[in-house]
Amino acid sequence: MEASPQHESQLMERFRKGDHLAFARVFKTFYNELCFFARKMIGDKEQSEDIVADTMSKLWKRHEYFNSLENVKAFLYIGVRNGCLDYLKTFKYRKQVDSTVLENEGAFSEDYLMASVIKIDLMKTIIAEIESLPDRQRAVFKLYYIDNFSIDQI
Repeated sequence: MEASPQHESQLMERFRKGDHLAFARVFKTFYNELCFFARKMIGDKEQSEDIVADTMSKLWKRHEYFNSLENVKAFLYIGVRNGCLDYLKTFKYRKQVDSTVLENEGAFSEDYLMASVIKIDLMKTIIAEIESLPDRQRAVFKLYYIDNFSIDQI
């Protein structure tokens, strides 16, 4: 969320006081990127959404303890990561899946978490820049870089 320090401060003050509209704003700010993050970890869209919703619920229950959006973001990413790991462990025991999924638990370390956050933030910036291009330039850019069309095809 790109907000001025004053706007963020006001939002967080309202959030700490239990303002439902402030929570809705925080939810909207982080929901899609957290779902993307969770889905990359566990590969299940619906379960990813459930994990994110559960983590958001935990955030709301602790709303009075957060002083900044960065604290909120860190809490949410760590909570979603932990929720995904719990799901994978439960899934392994319930379905007797290949243990290689959990052998890669190190891939969900703090370094992985930070790299994922940076990657998602970068993708949001790139998408915003692409969308700000004039219509024809945006169309050509997407055809070439996203759809892998050749220059002749475009």
